Amino acid sequence: MRMIRVIVNGEEREYDEKEYPNFSDLWNEVAPDDMVITKLVINGNEVPISKMDEVMKAKFEGGEIVEMTFKSVGEAAIDLIDEALDYIASIREHIELLALNISKLDPQGGLKNFQKLIEGITALENMRKSMVKLTRRDVKEMNLEDTYEEVKGIFEGVNTALDARDYDELARILKEEFPKVLEFYRTFLEKSKVRIMEMFNTSEREG
Repeated sequence: MRMIRVIVNGEEREYDEKEYPNFSDLWNEVAPDDMVITKLVINGNEVPISKMDEVMKAKFEGGEIVEMTFKSVGEAAIDLIDEALDYIASIREHIELLALNISKLDPQGGLKNFQKLIEGITALENMRKSMVKLTRRDVKEMNLEDTYEEVKGIFEGVNTALDARDYDELARILKEEFPKVLEFYRTFLEKSKVRIMEMFNTSEREG
């Protein structure tokens, strides 16, 4: 008999692979109610949470070691917000250099990095929408409605500059106006974090 070693939030148990032929069967047995998985490691290899649908179909052969970390919805949301806030702080430090690269130093490289920036902002916007669903508070309830409209106007300017291939104007927007975009997302996420802590009685953790 080959057993599956399962470690959930540090607690280890063994399961017969014959009783749990695939991951979804095991998941139904061990996943705590009202919690979300934040880390999955199988045989020492971390599996992206985005791949969970694929993992659910995987079959066990026996002898696997499965480590899973679960957190409450509130804790998981706060972790995501903290990561996003760190990302925003990092972008703030490099935004002027990016603008300078686009306009003068390295236009080609600057535009590639700008594309990565847009992908990051898109991720922030998707997170904002997720937080709205969780907290039921959007820009209006947070007194950020006017700021959000201003942010959308900034992106219209970005699109206009890109369409015209006016990279000097794009650089100007990045340097002078884009900090407002970053400040909007920072403020929105900070307010969402406070709301989540109130909803889930989650104390801010140290470290």
